[in-house]
Amino acid sequence: MEIISDSNWTRWNQPEFHPKFHQYWFERVDIDFWYDLSDTYLSSLLTLFITTYLGSIFYLHRYMQNRQPFSLRIPLFLWNSTIGALSIMALYRISMELSYMLSLPDGFYRSICLREGLHMSSAFWAVCMIILKPLFMIDTMFLILRKKPVDAVHVIHHTLAILFGALMVKISEPMLRWLGIANMFVHAVDYPLLALRSIKIRVPKSRQIMAALEIIQMIFCLVCTAYTLIVRASGTYCVRHSKSVLVTYIVYFGLLILLIATMLSPEYWRRGIKKVKEDMKTE
Repeated sequence: MEIISDSNWTRWNQPEFHPKFHQYWFERVDIDFWYDLSDTYLSSLLTLFITTYLGSIFYLHRYMQNRQPFSLRIPLFLWNSTIGALSIMALYRISMELSYMLSLPDGFYRSICLREGLHMSSAFWAVCMIILKPLFMIDTMFLILRKKPVDAVHVIHHTLAILFGALMVKISEPMLRWLGIANMFVHAVDYPLLALRSIKIRVPKSRQIMAALEIIQMIFCLVCTAYTLIVRASGTYCVRHSKSVLVTYIVYFGLLILLIATMLSPEYWRRGIKKVKEDMKTE
């Protein structure tokens, strides 16, 4: 079966109604509006977000060069707690749809390959998480204002997250259920840990836990992508877009290599040991 391309791509239909799912009053989203927005302004918005992100990094580095670091403990705690809470809520709501799909005959195949079973609450939280992607650049701003190291992997990770999230709005593949669940699970663990660290509550090996979760996420998403291509190669119907196949492998395989290389570097472990010593001194 031919992989979908721009010439034969169609939009996912409006969300379906599931009597088993309670929908909150605020869980509403105009799917067509976001499709139209991505069709018309995607390139311009991506250019704006990425230019703003990289320009802000350069400007803030120069601004902080001869200044003392800001503490920002309370704002950082509130920011990490908010993102953690939103990620937990999104994980819970989208997992309800996923659990329903898995309960059907051939549930895993249908959940990852077929455009069916989309619930309004899942659509709402998926759009929310994609909108938040550009705001994650605030993570970098906190690091710079506190004069913490900002390495290339961090910047590349956030830049690719903006690009990948925007592209996925337009393509809307069923596989995004699994990629989204994996990403939200990592955020639901990472941001509460970061919130605790921001108020000097030390969780043993939190740095290694977060790095390991990121690596597991990359491997999991690559496995999901491989599964859909194997299904397609066998002649069974499976919705995939040619751009998504390429971008998914570039993003997840590239980040996997960068994360593993970072974890294997001596600087990573020296920085982790230094952070633990600093935390112990302030306790």
